[in-house]
Amino acid sequence: MKQFIFTLILPIAFIVSSCNNDDGPTITDDQRQLIMGDDGDGVRLLGLNTPIVVERDDVHSWRHVWGDLDLNGDEDVVLLAYQDFGGSTATTNRGLVISTPNSSVNSEVLVDANGFVVPLNPGDAIKFDEGTWASVTEAPLAVYDNATTPNSTGLWNGASNKFVAFRMQDGNTRFLAWIELSVSDFDNHSFFNYGIKIVP
Repeated sequence: MKQFIFTLILPIAFIVSSCNNDDGPTITDDQRQLIMGDDGDGVRLLGLNTPIVVERDDVHSWRHVWGDLDLNGDEDVVLLAYQDFGGSTATTNRGLVISTPNSSVNSEVLVDANGFVVPLNPGDAIKFDEGTWASVTEAPLAVYDNATTPNSTGLWNGASNKFVAFRMQDGNTRFLAWIELSVSDFDNHSFFNYGIKIVP
């Protein structure tokens, strides 16, 4: 009888120890994270051969939808250049902002303590459950400020080949993504690519 109880307890103990982590015993750190700029196993790219470059224009108002990162038919990330028309050009409010409009999958970007989108470097690693994530509506990347010299301010002002970290969850499926941008100022930027990966 003692041998039977021991034989029964051993598999139960193994199962319980395996279930302590929702991810299971075979999930690795590499599977749980996404490295900025990574295009390896499990990462789906937009596949741009050349960047989309937006240079200074006189009418600064357009909307670029990176769109449906997880291919479910909804907009996930939107880049917006805005300009308040009316008044002199020197005092007009202008800027470059980013939004995560898809609340159905809780689309979010990695932000700092002030709620600004963090510009990450190539090779930086992110995880779904680490850091501060937020849904944003027109979070500023670079904005025109007539009172400052130079006239463009923001964390992304002057950023070259930096990455927006992005996450969302569609049902039980979790995604991490990166979006590569260069932002010379409020009116000049380049979009290079994005990569998205399903993570446990």
